[in-house]
Amino acid sequence: AFLAGGIFLAIGDWIVMPLITRGTSHIVPELYGEDVAIAKRMLRENDLVFISDSSDYIWDKEVPANHIASQDPPPYTVVKKGRRVRVVLSRGPQLYPVPDVRNTSTTQARLRIEQQGFRLGNVAFQLRTNDDHSDAYVLTQFPGPGTQQPRGTMVDFTVSVIATMPDLTGRGYHDAAGLL
Repeated sequence: AFLAGGIFLAIGDWIVMPLITRGTSHIVPELYGEDVAIAKRMLRENDLVFISDSSDYIWDKEVPANHIASQDPPPYTVVKKGRRVRVVLSRGPQLYPVPDVRNTSTTQARLRIEQQGFRLGNVAFQLRTNDDHSDAYVLTQFPGPGTQQPRGTMVDFTVSVIATMPDLTGRGYHDAAGLL
């Protein structure tokens, strides 16, 4: 009986099971970063089923909105025909409003930008020629105030400054030219 059972299992494992399961195995494609329509087509071509529900969304700063952020089973897994592949979609990067730093000093502007999770970008200077002798201040910014941006975005400033003539008394030509 023991020998007959062993032979029965061997025949079933080596001969019958391959006949039953032949042609029904599929490799799960890698869907990471793919658009939903493309991911659905890829799964359909591999006789697999696309599954996602409205709660399957995450913030992801690297994957654009409505693209695949993760999948289960993982890519390159061998599964049977008709297997469901659950995907999680990206909402894209989480966005925050850029603070308004116009008409503030460059130091205050830099602090506010960094406190909100943004980074200081390029700083350009624009000379004022009017009678306003106030300290330098932020004239414009890019991206503009209230614009929705991901944390870490660089904010560029244009700083309004007044031209002051340096004291050139007693200096040689090259030294004076360097100061100007």
